Amino acid sequence: MKKHIYKFIILGFLLVLGYLVFKGYNYKKEINENSKTTIAKFLHYKNFPKTKKYYFKYFVNEKRFVNSYGQTQKGFHKNKGKFYSIKYSKNDPNKIIVNFDKEITDTVAILEAGFSIEDIE
Repeated sequence: MKKHIYKFIILGFLLVLGYLVFKGYNYKKEINENSKTTIAKFLHYKNFPKTKKYYFKYFVNEKRFVNSYGQTQKGFHKNKGKFYSIKYSKNDPNKIIVNFDKEITDTVAILEAGFSIEDIE
């Protein structure tokens, strides 16, 4: 009887793991197939028991979005207020991939992306 319970637990675990991998794959696939690029400002981060969430503000068609993005380089929280290149899905602008290696410092490009002078200062 215990063997059957363990088999169901393992099967359930594998199904959940498979679903999470599939969901992550589809998330990235949608962005890559329907992507546009813009600039986002790193606003803040929140600590959770085993992870951190990093929050970014960006504009799409003059509409403001604030979304979180997962893991990044160690010590990234020190970059608060800096601007980075992001890819987002044209179908769902809430889906983003942040390019942490591409910091944007061009003031004109930042202003053209929808930010104000106050956002830059």
